[in-house]
Amino acid sequence: MNKYQKYLPTKSNILVLAPHPDDEVIGCGGTLLLHKNLGSIINCVYLNRSEQSRFLTGIPLEERVKIREAEAAKVAQELGVSNTHFLCDLNFKIKDDLLKNSLAVFINKKYRPDIIFIPWYGDDHPEHVLINQYLSEIKLDMDLLKSTLVIGYEVWTPIFRPNIFSNITDVLQIKLSLLKMYHSVGGDSYYSEAIKGMNRFRSLYVYGGVGYSEAFMEMSLRDYIVAIKKSFH
Repeated sequence: MNKYQKYLPTKSNILVLAPHPDDEVIGCGGTLLLHKNLGSIINCVYLNRSEQSRFLTGIPLEERVKIREAEAAKVAQELGVSNTHFLCDLNFKIKDDLLKNSLAVFINKKYRPDIIFIPWYGDDHPEHVLINQYLSEIKLDMDLLKSTLVIGYEVWTPIFRPNIFSNITDVLQIKLSLLKMYHSVGGDSYYSEAIKGMNRFRSLYVYGGVGYSEAFMEMSLRDYIVAIKKSFH
């Protein structure tokens, strides 16, 4: 069997875990748009608002928060996201145990997703590591461990061995327009061209270099938890 597979989205119940507003667009925005078009249910949980962005220097904290939340809400509407949540209070004022408890409720009770999108466990941004750590430390429903798929997406660190690739050629321009809506974190600067280049490169794997693709690491929730724990030791 070819170790590289095409991702063929189907109507699903999806939970996106994103450390910051814009990660969901960078890593899996095109694929979420494909899911939206199929009528998938999509919900998103952010770790924080990234209100400390250097692009917001000099703006009072409360105003920065309003800017970031407004951007996330606009993008969520375009992505077809039904609900968005922020785990952290301002400046990480909530303790780790409360954050993990909230995450467990979203996964085990509130949404019970078929698919969880999350930055892959090898992404070395500290807060991308943190959200994987939280996922690995919470108690998860046994049925979900067996039935839920995890799709790890790439943001700051390319996936070393991706195994599925989603053809986003038809929605690429929408994805880039959504990224530019995150003006407060530089989404309308060099980011969009960089992400476009990565998606172009990823099309080489299973689409012969034609169009644009997002690359992922897909495995069961149970196997993903094991992989996280191995990577942290």
